Amino acid sequence: MAAQTKQEILLVVVFAIFMAGTFGFGLDLISTLIPDIKQEFELTSGEVGWLTGIGRFGFVVGSILAGLIVSVLAPTLVVVLAVGGCALMWLLLGAADSVVVAALAMLMSSVFTALSWVPMTGVFALFINESNRAKAFGAIIAGSGIGTSLAGYLSPFFINNYSWRAALFAAAGATFIALLLGLRVIFRSGLLQIKNKTNEVNSILTPRRYMNRRVAGIMLMFFLVGYAVHPFQIFLAAYLRLELLQSATVAGNTWLTIGLVGTWGGLFMGSLADKFGGVKIMLLACLLLLASVAVLINLHAPIWFIASAFMFSLAYYCMPGLLPAFLSVQYPPHISTRMFSAGSMMLGIGAVAGNIIGGQLADYFYTLESYYWTCAAVAIVLALLAVIFMRGEKRK
Repeated sequence: MAAQTKQEILLVVVFAIFMAGTFGFGLDLISTLIPDIKQEFELTSGEVGWLTGIGRFGFVVGSILAGLIVSVLAPTLVVVLAVGGCALMWLLLGAADSVVVAALAMLMSSVFTALSWVPMTGVFALFINESNRAKAFGAIIAGSGIGTSLAGYLSPFFINNYSWRAALFAAAGATFIALLLGLRVIFRSGLLQIKNKTNEVNSILTPRRYMNRRVAGIMLMFFLVGYAVHPFQIFLAAYLRLELLQSATVAGNTWLTIGLVGTWGGLFMGSLADKFGGVKIMLLACLLLLASVAVLINLHAPIWFIASAFMFSLAYYCMPGLLPAFLSVQYPPHISTRMFSAGSMMLGIGAVAGNIIGGQLADYFYTLESYYWTCAAVAIVLALLAVIFMRGEKRK
């Protein structure tokens, strides 16, 4: 039993490292480099919104593909292949000589990132007990925080001494190394060959049978989370450096705070959700997001940027984990995986909408504050939806 528990912990650590290489030291690193990419390709804020929106559209595509692929391939194999694909896209983006190539690299990197994340519900259903699943999701999201910490710590070094391209090449190398080390553990576990069981319930129990107002409400919550948290990060460095005229070091320290808090915040909030229920912790996360926006907009000093990042990180690193954890307990694994695929699609659509709308609002009002005010409104709506649709957390 002790050996089995040790293996489970080791596997969770591996998947957390994968998250560090894809979300944290990958997509989040790109967000810290947006001001430099904008200046090199001479883009407006609206054009940056479209560029990052196209990139996030890849998350929608990847989520759709994940729902189809996991019915054929083992979910762990899909995760492994996707992590390798992410590393290749960091290389392509670092070598991009035009906006078109950069957009393609950002699109495909989001596709592979979704493919590395969506199958996690199916993977965890294979070896994690239901009572510990929210903590497991919190742990792998904490892995993303480690990657974000590296992005915040190292991006000023590369920007000031080398270039934004060098930062992406470093990210690609780190991701390849993480993949090789993780494969040793995964091979020993045998998870690469294990598929989700699709015959555990009668064949008539298709996802359509489970569709109701609650599921529709959860899908809307995925959309709103995508609108608020992903563009919030993407625009943050540009807001601090280009609009508030802060240095790359100040922006990097803000990102470093997001990552450092995320390394324990996701696990901490996930543990609270296991103990007190997902709806209460979702309400707490909405309150933190609202407070983060208020501080960021109104208090323009490095210490307050750190405070805003602290609160935002606690919200960001639990929101995308609470929803799939809720689904994984409510529904059988093969159903929850497909629902999470749909939810991740909505998460991606929300991020696309947030990037495009945020860029257009910035062009119209000449400030990114206009987008951040909409995030505050979204936090209030999310709290209301959580009260309505996340109650009665019992498995059917």
